[in-house]
Amino acid sequence: MFQQELNYAAIGVSGLVHFAIGGLWYSPLLFANQWVKALGFTQEEMEAGKSKMGRTMGVTLVVSLFSSWMLALLLAGSQAATLFDMIRVVLEVWGGFILGPHFLSFLYERKPLVSVAIGIGYHLVALLTVGLILVLWA
Repeated sequence: MFQQELNYAAIGVSGLVHFAIGGLWYSPLLFANQWVKALGFTQEEMEAGKSKMGRTMGVTLVVSLFSSWMLALLLAGSQAATLFDMIRVVLEVWGGFILGPHFLSFLYERKPLVSVAIGIGYHLVALLTVGLILVLWA
């Protein structure tokens, strides 16, 4: 196993930024209305979900931090030192582990293409932003 030095401050900040991007992405300012409509949620379902929002946001924050840590490990392990290197690694991760499974959700789970596209776009923007922070802060 290789040893690499990770910038934990950059991982923490990029994890928080990842979390914030999700909040913005799924807000009424960007794609919340299209996402809710595509999934067919009713106003009652949206209101009922608010009671679990604290736990949901807490788990989302942990996942955002974990994703940033994993991307930092991948960037370090692949010796990605430039923006081009980072974009290559992010596109590999996104293409292999985000795009494919989300597309299968569209095919097999019959999720609406709009909601799948919104999710895929979110992950691409979030990973590129996290990668940018990690590479520039190195």
